[in-house]
Amino acid sequence: METLPHPTKTLWEAFSAISRMMHQKGNFTDGRTHARKAQQIAVILGYQFGQAEGFRQEAICCIGLGLFDDAAKLCRQVGDLMFMMGLQGSNADIRAQLIEAEIHLLKTEYPAACSIYTQIVCSTPPGYQRALAILNIAIIDIAMGAPAASVHTNLDAAKPVLITFNPSLCDGVDAALMLREGDVAVARMILERVSLKSPNCEETIFFLERLANLDYGMYDCTTTLTWAAVYLGSALRSKDKLSTMKALKCFGQIAVAEGETSTAMSLFQVALDGFTFMDVHQWKADCMMRMSKIHLASGEILRAKELFEAAQPLFDRCMVRPPAYVDDIASKLAGLHVQMKMPTETPIFELENGQLTDPVARELS
Repeated sequence: METLPHPTKTLWEAFSAISRMMHQKGNFTDGRTHARKAQQIAVILGYQFGQAEGFRQEAICCIGLGLFDDAAKLCRQVGDLMFMMGLQGSNADIRAQLIEAEIHLLKTEYPAACSIYTQIVCSTPPGYQRALAILNIAIIDIAMGAPAASVHTNLDAAKPVLITFNPSLCDGVDAALMLREGDVAVARMILERVSLKSPNCEETIFFLERLANLDYGMYDCTTTLTWAAVYLGSALRSKDKLSTMKALKCFGQIAVAEGETSTAMSLFQVALDGFTFMDVHQWKADCMMRMSKIHLASGEILRAKELFEAAQPLFDRCMVRPPAYVDDIASKLAGLHVQMKMPTETPIFELENGQLTDPVARELS
């Protein structure tokens, strides 16, 4: 353990402030280091609340580094300390719960995320934290295919509070629902407006993720490519590893549409490696399915089948319906399986000099 200066509450506050500053600058590694120093000082001082805050700050930095499992473990440690201090349900406890729920949401573990957000809604008085939890339930409902009326109910409940803090985000979630329901033109108009208006980097990335996705049919390949470049630039600027991988996946989708399958495979593979490292189920499955489709078109049946079968349980884990193109892959693989099981045609034999002979074999000899 690194030797620290004489531990004081002031020194804890200094390391905590440096950690927050490093996080805001996108320097997540140094932010994590200083959060750990704050934790060490808090332990020496017997300052449990300060230790919990150090865990929470380290968790936020771990999210930036794509270390979602480490971040979730830290959130659970915060919860344990809150229980020991009798601070369950406090603002500090709710902040940690929101972070843990966000981790599940980022990993596309929608049921787990929804469970935590619902618990927050049930146990928290009206205010920003409760409204944010309700809005995130709406985002999860969109992903899981809940009825539009249910999504609207949650949006209407969250908007009166969030409109003061996050007006653009509320509009962006509205647009995400419109995209799912097929109202592409209006959704595009809203997303273009809020992406230029919002000062919040995380919100902007949420909007760009949709504008850069060719599957939504908002633009042609050329315009979508421009949005994908903006999306990637924003992700790199904020050092957001998950969004960087999503942006590369968007480029891969455009490459497929342009017939550049080799480029697409390279982009999907890089994105798949990133999603695998971060253990992000839905987007890992999506890359696998898109690669399966390319392999199938190239006649590489076994590899296509392998990727297809590996991806299916991941969609099930997220409890989301796979994209429409997955049904086409399944149908083609099933057709090929039937063909492979069909018996080969029985050779026709002829009687020649009292012996049965195969005319095809005779022709080849």
